[in-house]
Amino acid sequence: MTQEETHKSEATDADQPSQGASILQHLVELRTRMIRATAAFLTATVASYASSKYVLLFLERPFIEVSGGDKRLQYLVPTEGFLTRLKVAALCGLVIASPYIFYQIWKFVAPGLYKHERRLVIPFVLAASFLFVCGVLFGYFLILPYGLRFLVLGFEIESAVEANIQLKQYISFVLKLMVAFGAAFELPVVIFFLARLGLVDASWLVQNFRYAIVIIFIVAAVITPPDILTQVTLAMPLILLYWISVGVAYVFAPRAD
Repeated sequence: MTQEETHKSEATDADQPSQGASILQHLVELRTRMIRATAAFLTATVASYASSKYVLLFLERPFIEVSGGDKRLQYLVPTEGFLTRLKVAALCGLVIASPYIFYQIWKFVAPGLYKHERRLVIPFVLAASFLFVCGVLFGYFLILPYGLRFLVLGFEIESAVEANIQLKQYISFVLKLMVAFGAAFELPVVIFFLARLGLVDASWLVQNFRYAIVIIFIVAAVITPPDILTQVTLAMPLILLYWISVGVAYVFAPRAD
């Protein structure tokens, strides 16, 4: 083998995914990444507790606006206020620590990627964090107000009863909604990994787009109030994310040598 061929072979090998790690090594690596991500989340949560009261007021605002300022959230046991603020601090911690958490996810899967793909760590972390925050804000600003108008005011008017909402239950509802939308907006990131594993490709996603539309609108109908405007408001960004995912699958699908 000539010196030029040797250099070409070394360059090709350097651009290949890492091989040979045992299952035990993968489990140890996974544990390490999970510990680091959890430590970052807990640290950010503790640091966020001092300002959680301001975030709590921010989360209560949609309820106050929908009720016209005539209602107040209630808590029934002495520890409920403290525990609710811990939940709010946990949401803040998750958002703050999300770049580092996504970085740990990337470091875990990076050995299975090509060398030129492993250099995409910064774009990946920024994109994943941006999509998560966008999903959280989308759920808060666009979905939550419609949901409260239907679930609180709508049934009060129809049933001639008054809704007395408990603080703990309201905050749990809001946090689950926001985190769910944050996770839903990670669709392009999920497709990236599925494409790299060879489980999906762009042509498969395009061929099954009609089924994806049906699933998206079913999900929108289940988690939003039963009016077409709210359902379309949720479905449109998910459809856009689906087509972005098609592009991601096309770009990052494994190529035959």
